[in-house]
Amino acid sequence: MPHLITADRYATDPLVLAQDGLATVHQLRDIGCASYVVANRCRPGGPWQRVLPRVVLLAAPTPPTPRQRLRAALLYAGPDALLTGQAALTLYGEAITAPEEVDVLVPHPVHPRSHAYVRIHRTHRPTPRVPVQGLPCAPLARALEDA
Repeated sequence: MPHLITADRYATDPLVLAQDGLATVHQLRDIGCASYVVANRCRPGGPWQRVLPRVVLLAAPTPPTPRQRLRAALLYAGPDALLTGQAALTLYGEAITAPEEVDVLVPHPVHPRSHAYVRIHRTHRPTPRVPVQGLPCAPLARALEDA
């Protein structure tokens, strides 16, 4: 049986696989990946790529899929983030194409900033998490309202 080189071991970690091949830098550290490994693997031409700040795609250097873009937005926004607007409607089957910008709801005390294709919306209203195709979304009515 061939041995995986150390960096490939991280790409096959169950957490990374469950997150569509993505992980935050903190998650990678928690599974034993040193910061210098992340930095080296994310260099231009390397096998990993930073999709958003602190979010890494551990796959061949190809553009992230629409689903990976959604997952990366959630990882960037934090553990309580929910997809809303057109992004959620796409998962609900109410939109035909994936949006270029991804709207994400976060609780008001959380302070991530919008970045690249991710638009952060802070909310005071508690919003239930609805798993849609394995990703946390706002309820359909809220997603429609936000769209």
